[in-house]
Amino acid sequence: MAAERWLFLSDLHLAPGEARQGEAARFLLEFPGLTHLCLGGDLFDFYYGFRDREMAGFETFLAALRQLHERGVVVHYVEGNHDFHLTPRFTARYGARVHPDGVALTLGGARVWVEHGDTANPEERLQHWIRRAFRSRTASWIAEAVGPVRLQRFGRWLDRATSPEGYERRTTAHPCFRARAAERIAAGFDVVVLGHAHVPADEVVEAGGRRGRYLNTGDWVAHRSYVTWDPEAGFRLHDETRAGEAAPAPAAYCR
Repeated sequence: MAAERWLFLSDLHLAPGEARQGEAARFLLEFPGLTHLCLGGDLFDFYYGFRDREMAGFETFLAALRQLHERGVVVHYVEGNHDFHLTPRFTARYGARVHPDGVALTLGGARVWVEHGDTANPEERLQHWIRRAFRSRTASWIAEAVGPVRLQRFGRWLDRATSPEGYERRTTAHPCFRARAAERIAAGFDVVVLGHAHVPADEVVEAGGRRGRYLNTGDWVAHRSYVTWDPEAGFRLHDETRAGEAAPAPAAYCR
């Protein structure tokens, strides 16, 4: 049996029909030795999972997910603040294990917590409201009534309205992400993987008398960054804008 190799990826923010879909699809399909894929949210600029209809324009990327499922790759999908109500459709069509709020994993004996990270910043009140609104039963009823085309138009308008600065390359992240990691580490997790910040990170965090590791997958917009795990190398942060090299693990943490 081949050794497990995990890929953690988030914040692609793919638009309908965008050429980057092909790049992302090839990256996933050609990733060597992939056995497990953990998508950390915001794969699309806006996506809502309808019961029996698909949002148009994402066929290339979704076809790659289906191929991975057919190959036997285990897919976890942690919802973000741009992708909602993915079950049961993503489970039925793409074999994805969907986690609306996060997922706890055990890799190499380490307790790992993965979430998107959009609830970490208490100052993002509008984003928190949008998250609650789109997950409500009322939103589900409205979405089914208006259909994919009109909802997608509204979702893309909302994305532009709430992110007027776009997703340009960022070099510093709000301290709330490290604080969220500290909360999870104090609660007993050894490794915390977040997204949403659009800034790759790999740091040692001490909290509650425990030492753990905080990783942020960054994004696929400016950094083309991601995290991998395998039994031999452990967790590694990769940033394609830095010659595709994996950054060394923090010296104070070897897991």
